[in-house]
Amino acid sequence: MAVRPQAPVPTRIEPTVTEPADVEVRSLRALRLRARLPRALAVGAVSLFALAGAKALLTNPGAASTQVRPTLASDPSVDAFAEAFTRAYLTWAPGRSEQREARLKPFLARDLDPDAGLSPPARTTREVDWAAVADRHRTGSTTAVTVVAELDGKRAYLSVPVHEGRRGFLVVRSYPALVGGPATDTSAGQPTEAEVENAQLRAVAERVVGNFLAGGRENLAADLAPDAVVSVPAERLEVSSIDSVTWAAPGRRVAVQLRAKDGDGAGWTLRYELEVVRRERWYVRAIEDDPNGGADES
Repeated sequence: MAVRPQAPVPTRIEPTVTEPADVEVRSLRALRLRARLPRALAVGAVSLFALAGAKALLTNPGAASTQVRPTLASDPSVDAFAEAFTRAYLTWAPGRSEQREARLKPFLARDLDPDAGLSPPARTTREVDWAAVADRHRTGSTTAVTVVAELDGKRAYLSVPVHEGRRGFLVVRSYPALVGGPATDTSAGQPTEAEVENAQLRAVAERVVGNFLAGGRENLAADLAPDAVVSVPAERLEVSSIDSVTWAAPGRRVAVQLRAKDGDGAGWTLRYELEVVRRERWYVRAIEDDPNGGADES
């Protein structure tokens, strides 16, 4: 049976009776002045702060300046431009100076020397075996890209100043610089890490790296967390021994150092860091490099 909606019951609102208010008579001009008083005080305070700041700038001009630090530039087109310039710059052969200058011309500003400031010896030949970007930093519209190049078994580090115009066009408008390689410390030892005491976690870590190197995808999947994304290497290796299982980051990352052999009998000493998580038991979320980029999510 349908239910008929009931009509709303009218509610009677009783009027509220208050005592008569006292009426204070003021002039209209006084009310306007009183309303403007807070605004006048605020403007005055801002003016005082502005004067104080101006005084500080006059007495100590460097006090309000901000030091501009070079920022990293990660534009792949800038890196590729610097690497291509390095290959053209460091490659020459006897009697082929015109060809070298022709290769350099698309990179150089018009008022630079056509040989980019490098006059190769007349009787030598040089080829760049490989080149790669080692470092970069940007100051204003110029990115100094350090390119490392392998030349007949020797390495050279070249800092290439790549200028980017307002329309995004790239050019080398000043000469490059030969620089040193990254600072190294060969006296440093291996990291000091605590051994993993949990037997179950050690077993999981050892099992995972063994199946990972052997390409055992099904066995590997049994120890992976549901959100794990792992890409196994193409080279198949067999683990010979486990040297250590330590905490790279306590409670989060386990480091496994091992020895393995490939199909040709070459011996490898490798170290893998595993992102681990504890649920009903220990699982691995990532192995060394998570291709999905989510290894550090919690």
